[in-house]
Amino acid sequence: QCGTMSAADVRYDARWQRSVRCVMRAYALTAVLSAALGTLLHFRGGHPVAVALAADGFATLVVFAFSLEHGNTSLYDPYWHLAPPVILAYWLYARVSVGPMRASAWARCVAMSAVLGCWCLRLTYNWLRGWRGLEHEDWRYVKLRRAVRARGWPDA
Repeated sequence: QCGTMSAADVRYDARWQRSVRCVMRAYALTAVLSAALGTLLHFRGGHPVAVALAADGFATLVVFAFSLEHGNTSLYDPYWHLAPPVILAYWLYARVSVGPMRASAWARCVAMSAVLGCWCLRLTYNWLRGWRGLEHEDWRYVKLRRAVRARGWPDA
């Protein structure tokens, strides 16, 4: 059972930590499953863009399933800063596996990786700093859920 935390609780307490561990377990399982799919598609000769798209789409579905399980679509929020470096790492691997790269290409890859890494660390820090646990859900998701229900569509 994953813990939740209300806004009135002190941040970073045991319940908040349980919520973070729950999210980490969800993303660890997502990473393993989508990496398995990506590996299978890659070694079957899939184009790197198609492989990344398929694995990313599958990972999105897995995270969405976790959000349904916990009744909180904000579970998807960390995806925005966890998926990009994984996709970049795969594309770099896919590029290197076909042959050597010129020094200028390596320099661009290192620079791009550094910028992306800083961006992802900043987003992760801001998410952890402001997130109150699994009970907290971004107001935009709540508003979207109301609009979707008003039309009679299923929602998370």
